[in-house]
Amino acid sequence: MKIPGQLEAVIIPTGNSTESERRARKAVQEHEKFPKKVIVSGSREDLGCQYRNIYEILREGGVKDDEIEVNYANNTLENVLNSLKKLDGHVKIVSNKTHLSRFRNDINYLKRPIIPQGDEEYALPEDLDVDYIPVGSETMAEKIYGVIALFNERYRLSKGVENALNMGRKDPLRPVKDMFNNFYDNFRGRESINLKALSQSH
Repeated sequence: MKIPGQLEAVIIPTGNSTESERRARKAVQEHEKFPKKVIVSGSREDLGCQYRNIYEILREGGVKDDEIEVNYANNTLENVLNSLKKLDGHVKIVSNKTHLSRFRNDINYLKRPIIPQGDEEYALPEDLDVDYIPVGSETMAEKIYGVIALFNERYRLSKGVENALNMGRKDPLRPVKDMFNNFYDNFRGRESINLKALSQSH
């Protein structure tokens, strides 16, 4: 029986390796208060590079193996749809502030009392209750990227969800994001990990 207000899941959208690890540690703190499942969501490329570190942080923090779920998503809108569409309780999303602003934008759009014609199938459950948990600080470059990405997100959604998803898969800002991620990951000496092989090991 579902208890109103009870935490249903904590969601960790991936970023660069440093951001993802911070988010994983914050997710552990939230999980300790209300043990529930933790959803790690990101592109196959990001997860392939970062999942081992995220998984180890979660397990060391007391998150059980069967409480960890992986969702694939190439952008924020896919993150929202793939992670939240099947939830209808209290959810927490942990990420940096400008990333959370994009989540809030997309979730608010999909929870509107009247969903624009053609987008009804993407509507989120009315009972879904989302808390946005900010993690870490942002550099000026990250803040600027975040503002540009938010305006880009709003523009895409103005064309409807299906068009936004298609446009998101050809995101012109993706190379900029990859540049930031590669810089941080190369700086820290991360090595790419095959997610499929890793998943079979636990």
